[in-house]
Amino acid sequence: MKKLLLIAAVAFLGISSVKAQEIEFGVKGGLNVATLGGDASDDYDLDSRVGFHVGGFVEIPLSEKITFQPELLYSMQGAQLNLVYTDGLNSVSSEAKLKLDYINVPFMFKYEVVDNLAVEVGPQIGFLINAKGEVEASVSGESGSYSDEIDVKDQYSTIDFAANLGVSYEFDMGLFAGARYNFGLIDIEEESDDYSEINNVFQLSIGYKF
Repeated sequence: MKKLLLIAAVAFLGISSVKAQEIEFGVKGGLNVATLGGDASDDYDLDSRVGFHVGGFVEIPLSEKITFQPELLYSMQGAQLNLVYTDGLNSVSSEAKLKLDYINVPFMFKYEVVDNLAVEVGPQIGFLINAKGEVEASVSGESGSYSDEIDVKDQYSTIDFAANLGVSYEFDMGLFAGARYNFGLIDIEEESDDYSEINNVFQLSIGYKF
């Protein structure tokens, strides 16, 4: 994976030669708190899908203060909806989850504001690898529940584009921590032209550079 990340970074910047001693590789992972914007958030009171992200990156210095950091991440995204329906005698509680899993490729530019503290900004392209709809329902006063899961990948775009904004702090021994928000830029829902769903994800990460 190191070689693939390096080739992608060099091609993106058009650099013909890079000093190997300036390049750093690393791994990172952490918490995702994901939801959906667009008509999805206007029409429904959505809750977040909590998941994780994990992957690697390469960091290339462009100047004393600025570095370019392409990444390759597996990311759990989507949203959750909780509904309660009452007919006067019984109530039905249901929980619906949209589970979208991506391989994301952020192209981040980092600016060191003060020693070890940097702000990050950059575009991201995502590739949808899995999309499932999961429903669980139960009726008050009755034992047991209903659950089902279906594949909904054909209802969503296989490509997503986002803009990232975040901060990171480097500790000693190559350790770092960061926070980032992914702002979805396109409608990922493909079934209707009159209804939109947009990925929005807050991430907390820890990682190690070597």
